[in-house]
Amino acid sequence: MKFRKQKQINQPARRRPSANNKAVFSYYARGDNANSPSHQNTGRSEKAADAKNANYRFRLRMLPSYIALFAIVVAVLYALTLQADPKVNVVSQSGTIHRTSGEYQKATATIWGNSLLNRSKLTVNSANIQSEIKAEFSELAAVKIELPLLGRRPAITLTPARPVLQLSTIKGVFYVDDNGIVLARVDEVSQNKLEALPQVRDEAELPIEPGKPVLSETEAVYLRKLTDQFKAENIQIESITLPRNAAYEADVRMAGQPYYLKFSTLIEPRQAVGSYLAIKKKLDRDAVKVGEYIDLRVEEKVFYK
Repeated sequence: MKFRKQKQINQPARRRPSANNKAVFSYYARGDNANSPSHQNTGRSEKAADAKNANYRFRLRMLPSYIALFAIVVAVLYALTLQADPKVNVVSQSGTIHRTSGEYQKATATIWGNSLLNRSKLTVNSANIQSEIKAEFSELAAVKIELPLLGRRPAITLTPARPVLQLSTIKGVFYVDDNGIVLARVDEVSQNKLEALPQVRDEAELPIEPGKPVLSETEAVYLRKLTDQFKAENIQIESITLPRNAAYEADVRMAGQPYYLKFSTLIEPRQAVGSYLAIKKKLDRDAVKVGEYIDLRVEEKVFYK
């Protein structure tokens, strides 16, 4: 059996693509295409890194400002704090009594340091501190506290009171103001050009406490005015006594006289002294000797013994 020989078809030989073939160039170009996912991821990473670096550089540039702001905040908070050792100034006025500056300085520092709230300008209780200082030192008429605007040390100005008489009791001798309030013991304070005060002896034996009233305001004012009236008449007073069992009575003993005068604290001093001068003139004219007392407690009537 014979096979028919197939007719061969001559085909051109295949040629290897050259290096500059467009198809090869196109193939590799597609691998580096900017639209490919790998290229997009690489772009995003670079942008993120650039943004991170820019943010870091911005923070670095702002660092001095942050430090300055922090320093300002610390300085402001520090300026709002207060020292617990205030500067004390005592007003020097004639006719007053006072203690030493060291006593006031030590006591006010202790009072100021009793509360942590007093260490800040925002929380300090100035009114309470003033009350405590006046309670501690009853001889003070006023206490003024000044907080510094920029500094940290507060200032306290103390104004001493003016006594109007010395009151002698079984508890000792005390200064009393014109409100009848005990200021201090005579031996505990110093005088600042204090003139001679009326010497009053209280026989009532009442409890005496600095800062508390020992006489009524009416009695204190009366005794001061009575003394001033005698001084105006050039009559020297040796002593004034408030008897134990006689309400509203003040007994005055004068220098050079064997008798004493009984006054009522309810009668105006000028009128009472005027009545005494009138009766004395009459008694001297009549050569009447008074051995014990002249009683002027009833208006328009005079009794003597």
